[in-house]
Amino acid sequence: MHDVDNAHDFNRTPIYIALVLSILAVLGAIIGARVVFERAAHQPVALSAIMAPQADSPECADLIARLPERVEDYRRTPLADPAPAGAAAWSRTSQDRVTLRCGINPTEQYSRVSDTETVDGVRWLQVADPATDLSTWYTVDRIPAVAITAEGFNPTGAVSGEAAHLARAEQEPAALPLDAAPTPEQGRCGGLMGALPERLGEHALTEKEGTKAVWTAPGAEPIQIACGVDMPAAYEPGERLTQTNGVPWLSDGDTGLSYALGREAIVAAHLPSALGDAPVVGLSEAIAAALKPGGEAPSAG
Repeated sequence: MHDVDNAHDFNRTPIYIALVLSILAVLGAIIGARVVFERAAHQPVALSAIMAPQADSPECADLIARLPERVEDYRRTPLADPAPAGAAAWSRTSQDRVTLRCGINPTEQYSRVSDTETVDGVRWLQVADPATDLSTWYTVDRIPAVAITAEGFNPTGAVSGEAAHLARAEQEPAALPLDAAPTPEQGRCGGLMGALPERLGEHALTEKEGTKAVWTAPGAEPIQIACGVDMPAAYEPGERLTQTNGVPWLSDGDTGLSYALGREAIVAAHLPSALGDAPVVGLSEAIAAALKPGGEAPSAG
């Protein structure tokens, strides 16, 4: 009886050995793949040169030296030669990275209606890329100016403490596209201004003064309208127009503005192209309901 049991024990031994070896092989493959992955993820990052007139300043050099080794779970990664001045990068994979630039030109998207965030005493403006999940945050109260770009999360908390060492200098807000637009026919616009929608897509109505209004959304360009403007110089009889909810629109490629025509008052609008059709649909509904047909009535092409 004992001989039979010993035989069974002896026969299982190669199976146990093979099982252990297979587990070790799998573990070795996993560890090896992880090592290769880690090495690939933290290869030097190539960054292109950009317009950054103060990138080689002592202040930027000091900031780059102070930056942390980690931003969330991204690890500081060296830059490939030729490395641009005033730049830093952190990576998690070879394609997933956070980049920082110091000494850039101040962002032109900062305006009086911009929604900024203050982190460790530093004010940041988020500018989202409408085509991806990437966003760039710009300082608007420091000199030299700093920008940090990441995908899917806000990285400013990791670098604001160091950016706070830069000199404070409040950036002058840029004017909005229709701020200076004259509105000689504003007397006809009361009904429209009282009927403006509170939201246009993701944008919320944040400013309404006289016959001008602004809608804003975090990270996005604002929408602005001005009611009672003159007939745009770009319009000529027979011009091809786009009809939306009964309102013909003219797009002026030279100014980037759109005009609602064929009503008792002409409405000019700054509608960022990245926002799609939602804003013009909402505005057209309000214009059609509040402004009577009148003036020169162009036909839509």
